[in-house]
Amino acid sequence: GNGCDTASACTASSDSSKDGTDGTLHCSTQYGTIGGTTGDCTCTCKDGYGGSGCETAGACSASSNSTKDGSDGTFYCINGGTISGTAGSCECTCKSGYIGSSCETASSPSQKAKETKEKAEKTRDTMLDGVTDAKLKKKAKLLADAAIGGKKVRKMSAKLTAADEDTACSDYYTKAGLSSSLGACIATAASRRRSLAATTYDVSVFFSEAEVDDSTLTAAENSLKAEGVTGVETSDPIDPITELGTIDGVDSSTLETFKTEAAAAAATMPPSPPPPPISPPPPGPPVPNLIQDDDDGAVSVKGASRLALICALATIALVL
Repeated sequence: GNGCDTASACTASSDSSKDGTDGTLHCSTQYGTIGGTTGDCTCTCKDGYGGSGCETAGACSASSNSTKDGSDGTFYCINGGTISGTAGSCECTCKSGYIGSSCETASSPSQKAKETKEKAEKTRDTMLDGVTDAKLKKKAKLLADAAIGGKKVRKMSAKLTAADEDTACSDYYTKAGLSSSLGACIATAASRRRSLAATTYDVSVFFSEAEVDDSTLTAAENSLKAEGVTGVETSDPIDPITELGTIDGVDSSTLETFKTEAAAAAATMPPSPPPPPISPPPPGPPVPNLIQDDDDGAVSVKGASRLALICALATIALVL
């Protein structure tokens, strides 16, 4: 102004060194509003932001106002939901029984069970990523799925001589009369025969009661013994979580998280019917009756008498 005695309006700057003495003040143009004049500049922050230049997002707070989207640090979060995050990225975590971005919807028992199971399965998959051996990964998945479903697991052991691990497992299923799609087989070399290119394997097969019942296991055990397989025995139910801890590649901290989530999932699972028993083989052809009863004997005597009579008559005719 005239005589340079009029201070000009302040302008915003992203330069944090600007203090307003020259009419320029550090102030976010997105989250702050500049005001004042040179030497007396101000930066007024929008709700949810603060700090130098209004560039620091504040912690979120919950609100019962459904229009609050978190842009100002206030987010619609109800029914006991826990708010977290900072302005612009707020999140509402629901307590048990509620779902939705703001926990606004009461979940049904089936929905709750589904979500709890999916959470446990996600942790299961993360845990299995660390297991590189295919057979051990199949075993780990069987154990994890049993834990999620609240199912018992049984282990059947046997000793088999075979050329390799795969053949040992294949022979087990054949001699047990079971499909190789059932359970998870692990074969470990015990000793090698000197004269033959074969090895004795300790075979352990893990079964979940979700797919094989006790009667089927008993039948498989008897079939193996009938085939001359030694060392056949079936364990008492084992704890899937404990057995998971013995598998190489299973992270202990992830297993602890999975243990909690699997228990929660199992608690929501409705009781399921036992698996159908494996059908017995079809009956063979009927055995012919080789023993004659009284009627059979009577028929034979009558036939013999007639033959004798015919022969006698033929002899008489020749004589005459």
